[in-house]
Amino acid sequence: MVRRVRDIWLDIAEALDGAAPAALATILRTSGSAYQREGAKLLYRTPADVTGAISGGCLEMDVRERCGRVAATGISEVARYVTGGAESVFGVETGCQGTIEVLIEPIDAWRNDAARAIVIEVSRRIHRGDSAVVLTVLERDGERVRVADRGLDDAIDRFPEAKSLAAGGRAGVVPLSAGREAFVDVVRPALRLVVFGAGEDVRPLVAIAAEVGMAVTVVDRRPGLLTRERFPAADALVSPEEAPLEGRPAVVVMTHEYAEDRGILEKLLGHSSEPAYVGVLGPRDRTRRLIEELAAMAGVEHRRLEAIRTPAGLDVGARSPAEIALSIVGEILALDRQRTGVPLRDLVGRGMAETVRRAG
Repeated sequence: MVRRVRDIWLDIAEALDGAAPAALATILRTSGSAYQREGAKLLYRTPADVTGAISGGCLEMDVRERCGRVAATGISEVARYVTGGAESVFGVETGCQGTIEVLIEPIDAWRNDAARAIVIEVSRRIHRGDSAVVLTVLERDGERVRVADRGLDDAIDRFPEAKSLAAGGRAGVVPLSAGREAFVDVVRPALRLVVFGAGEDVRPLVAIAAEVGMAVTVVDRRPGLLTRERFPAADALVSPEEAPLEGRPAVVVMTHEYAEDRGILEKLLGHSSEPAYVGVLGPRDRTRRLIEELAAMAGVEHRRLEAIRTPAGLDVGARSPAEIALSIVGEILALDRQRTGVPLRDLVGRGMAETVRRAG
């Protein structure tokens, strides 16, 4: 069974509670093109029980084989993959032109009291929606690698090089001395999505958002619609009075009831915690009327009102509920990662055009 990537620290905690052998693979460093970046993880318990990923698939078979060996022997190892050039990965030319270094540890390396405490605390923070920084000091002797120390947050202060990397919110490796280096692992909480409404068109939105790793809460006052059978991927199903608005979640309003939508927007606009994203579904004229009525109310911050995304989603010509859901999730991701949402080809289009001209 392959579980969602954002569950991996929770799965590590669960693996520590068991006695079965397991292994944890973590990307330490990358250069050039790489599908996953520093900090990406894969937890291996059996060939059929894996959490996470360290590539788009081209490295997974070899990494799983190595994980099986490390789980059995209890000896950590570092795998280095070169994905550029002919026959660079297992006799297959991927053409990706990148280098990826992966640390593979037996889960027993995390079963000491200090490491176990780190896993428990990181798991707690993920549950609360908080971030964490995990420091791992590695000692190398040729192909052999040993974890010399681990720490959480304050441990970074002992290593100025690692502290500057963590301050930028980036995972990666910094050299300490001959044969010693520190891996800085920045653990970010899942994006939180709160959806008001439990109609049929909400179901694909919840499914797609959960699939990309968001923690999704569905809010509705109708118990008959708010069921686990309808929303198996949701993290929580709650009434409007229980809607979790603290911590700046993304919010999508799609009850399709005018008075209900207005009441929700009034609550959002008056809440002390400003959502990171507010999207409203509905015809333009209907939503324009909503905005005009809210703008006329005393005490409403027009800045927050102007930030409402309506119609919600990116312009992909969406028609079906699933297509609309896809466009909304895309817009939330683009906003969270400070990207434009324009086609990637447009970002490198000139370079590609020049490549074609030179080749011709």
